[in-house]
Amino acid sequence: MKAGDKIILRAYKSDGTCYRWHDSYVEKIQENCVIIVGGPGRRIHQPDGGFVAEYTIRSYLWLDKPISLLELFDEAGELLELYANINSPVVVAENEVSYTDYELDVVLKPGHSAVIVDEDEFDDAIVKFGYSKAF
Repeated sequence: MKAGDKIILRAYKSDGTCYRWHDSYVEKIQENCVIIVGGPGRRIHQPDGGFVAEYTIRSYLWLDKPISLLELFDEAGELLELYANINSPVVVAENEVSYTDYELDVVLKPGHSAVIVDEDEFDDAIVKFGYSKAF
């Protein structure tokens, strides 16, 4: 994998079910981090049919940290939000990167405070996947 390569990003639930996948391009590879970017108009696939991306998304995917960071940009290149996804470290295999999503995220929009989102999904995941209290 190298800068410019087209890759597939796959996000899984803790039971191994893939719930979202899409094409992106490798922007840069740093030590323990793959940075990918995908523009507006691309298809984001989901079991329910998915949707078309409205924004450019740059994702920082760490191989050794339980988090990924997404930057969302509008058509003029202005930052719309930072989105921290709590997940397993990313696995890289040929033209694919993947992670397990733990259903808890933090969003920060310019000029606002950070907000925890998806708490209801996280509560459901605790029960469904048996996350420990320590987790």
